[in-house]
Amino acid sequence: MKDHKITNVSWDDVVKLIEMASGMQLDMECFEGVLVDEYVIYDTKRISMNDAKPREYIIVQSTYRNEWSPGLDIIMTDNLEQVERFVASRRAAEEEQEMQVEQRLPCFYFTFGQGQTLSGHCQPIYATDEISARSKMNELYGNQWAFCYPEERWLHYKENPLRAWTMETELEAITVRN
Repeated sequence: MKDHKITNVSWDDVVKLIEMASGMQLDMECFEGVLVDEYVIYDTKRISMNDAKPREYIIVQSTYRNEWSPGLDIIMTDNLEQVERFVASRRAAEEEQEMQVEQRLPCFYFTFGQGQTLSGHCQPIYATDEISARSKMNELYGNQWAFCYPEERWLHYKENPLRAWTMETELEAITVRN
């Protein structure tokens, strides 16, 4: 069946749609946008809009109108590949944004002491400051860690050929959002 597209939808209409889908306990994915969020709603065969026949999926997509306000379109479709492409593109954008945030934030490296469960590992944490990074470390590991190093000092130790220890295996980096 051909897609049904509704253009220039108001944000209030999108909110009503999301509330309806939530009330029907439909699966949804939300992708945070700068001005508005975008959504994919699954299993929407019970939702009819503008006298169009219901479809399997609904995509709420932002479109460029001008730099002050986006447009919103609703796409009703049965095409799973189209939905997967939309979701993949939004996840890729989120990952890119996450990488950009990590590149701007300072990184702090936390080590674990001998005899601790994660001895021989280090936990990189991207945070606005050392206090936020330590707070996250305490939240995750309690008192089961040893030292905190700002990235510059960590790299200095790591590059020093005269260091007395081998550098720890890095765990997956964590980003703290304040």
